[in-house]
Amino acid sequence: ASAVPAIRQPLGWYRRAWHWRFDGPSSAVLVPSNLYHKGTAESQAEVLARFERIDDVIMGGVSKSQLVPGEGVASWRGLVRTAGGGFCGQRTKRFTEPLNLTGATGLYISSRLASDTDVDRRVWKLSMRTNEGRGEVVYQAPFVPSSGSQPEPFYVPFSHFTLVRGPIAVPGAPKISNTSAVYQIGFTCSKFVIGPTMQGLDNFRNGTFQLDIAEVGAYAATAAQG
Repeated sequence: ASAVPAIRQPLGWYRRAWHWRFDGPSSAVLVPSNLYHKGTAESQAEVLARFERIDDVIMGGVSKSQLVPGEGVASWRGLVRTAGGGFCGQRTKRFTEPLNLTGATGLYISSRLASDTDVDRRVWKLSMRTNEGRGEVVYQAPFVPSSGSQPEPFYVPFSHFTLVRGPIAVPGAPKISNTSAVYQIGFTCSKFVIGPTMQGLDNFRNGTFQLDIAEVGAYAATAAQG
């Protein structure tokens, strides 16, 4: 698998800007005017209800996935079929009031692949939408789930996100320059790598997967780390 341009950091190197936890009460921030406002506590079911599926059935494929409650995690269970498509995804329902992530460094996801050990035989992506539309043009960046026994956080700076249309990078598109209005956050399991043309991952693993997700959120680097 190709190298993933993202960073892992010990927990002491960042502060959470906002996050959803899936093990009970959550301090999700949904207030655009204050990045560090502590949101009201939500149950796991309420957090899961904020997400919707975005599988390849939208383009005629037969892949499918669902986000279900697990033991201290949200279990993302899916079936990826390359016939007619080749991806599964989940995303937040569009925020009525966008998230203001000014001051944050990037997004992170704490997860583990629970179904098998073939992490590198799928392409895992984080996505974010910085406009009010609902089309296929979003910012995406790859991440790597843990293959161990516990979810581990993976951190992706905003500078590593690429504007894409489907899996294809939009030619000449700028990097993210304004994070004051984020309308959606999502994650995808795909056979397609991000690039200038439609390109599938060599040795992609068709079939079922289960990704256990403990947290999804934004982080800010400490002053010592820049």
